[in-house]
Amino acid sequence: MEKWITLRFEKPGLLTTIQDGGRKGYQQYGVPTGGVMDTGASAVANTLVGNKAQSPVLEITFTGPVFQVDNDCQMALTGANISARINDEPLPLYTTVHVPGGSIISFGKLLTGCRAYLAIGGIWKAETWLGSVSPATVDDPWLTPDSIIRKGSTLYIQKKDRVSTRKAASPLLLQPGKERAIRILPGPEYEAFSFTAKQELRTLVFKVAPQSNRMGYRLEPALSGVNGLPGLISSGVVPGTLQITGNGQPILLLADAPTTGGYHRMANVISEDLDLLAQLKPGDRLRFVLISN
Repeated sequence: MEKWITLRFEKPGLLTTIQDGGRKGYQQYGVPTGGVMDTGASAVANTLVGNKAQSPVLEITFTGPVFQVDNDCQMALTGANISARINDEPLPLYTTVHVPGGSIISFGKLLTGCRAYLAIGGIWKAETWLGSVSPATVDDPWLTPDSIIRKGSTLYIQKKDRVSTRKAASPLLLQPGKERAIRILPGPEYEAFSFTAKQELRTLVFKVAPQSNRMGYRLEPALSGVNGLPGLISSGVVPGTLQITGNGQPILLLADAPTTGGYHRMANVISEDLDLLAQLKPGDRLRFVLISN
């Protein structure tokens, strides 16, 4: 008889979702890629429990859930440090952990980062859409009803053979009061911006505004010298595109971004730095480093 691991959620946390590698190959139809925000942290968590790198994980944002594990399992937690615990003991980051059946997993104070990734060894049972379990949107569960965790949610995972305990190095997350350097390339409309706007892009320290989510970060302050930009037909965008609104506010697009947008695309974050963005939260600071003219 197949053995299943059952997770029963008492509290959902601020935003806990089931995510995987996302929906690649459907952007021409207007479908966002979606998927995990921090691909590196997610892949490491899966590797630590013997799953494939792009297998489903729990993406836990800012505050974590409380859930009970009904059967023995192996799990690994990576990304943000949200003071995770197994019953009354700390749940270590970046290591394979054996969890006895009946254990309660909970989270406390956010210490570093923004998003944690919890992998559990096995095959996850969740509704897919276009080959992915990631939520089609975080507001409407119709297409992916299992993927947005709520109070009373139940998650089933088909058990697999245990793996030996593994450990991985934990990356250096942004410390309080520090700023993150993010590397960018010029975007398609970079040359349409004034000298002042280009200089500010390279020299200002920006803050992630409260009106930010998985679709994109709104950044403060606004750029000067953006009046008089030519009109722009709605054009293709990708995660990492830095758009500038008509009043100069930068919007940095992320995993759930639409596939087209009508704002001028001033820059693009290099792919290697997208994971760094995933661990920024409202109030965190960043500066852009232009690596090509």
